[in-house]
Amino acid sequence: MYGAFIFGSGLAIVPFLREGVVEQHHWLNADQFLDAVAMGLITPGPVAFVRGATAAAAGAIAGATIVLTRQAVVDWKTAAIALVGLIVIWRWKVQEPLLVVLGAAILGLLLH
Repeated sequence: MYGAFIFGSGLAIVPFLREGVVEQHHWLNADQFLDAVAMGLITPGPVAFVRGATAAAAGAIAGATIVLTRQAVVDWKTAAIALVGLIVIWRWKVQEPLLVVLGAAILGLLLH
């Protein structure tokens, strides 16, 4: 949902992160979150960090996929659409899934 509002540098996502980390989950208080952002800005980040960041990003994407799938796939119709879309994307290595999204929308309207 937030992706529609985020563009530019990585700092654009900080308010959304704060909402989740501080307000929603209470993992950090406001001061701790501010300190974490400040530390992230002033540290150069060693090259060996890239591997860890890549793994962390992959994990975050996988976790988000699981959460979003649980919310979106609610019956056999949505499961069928998700499965067909996944097969199309994997089988034909679709890089830009606009046609898959449009096809899913049409299928959803037809099945509704």
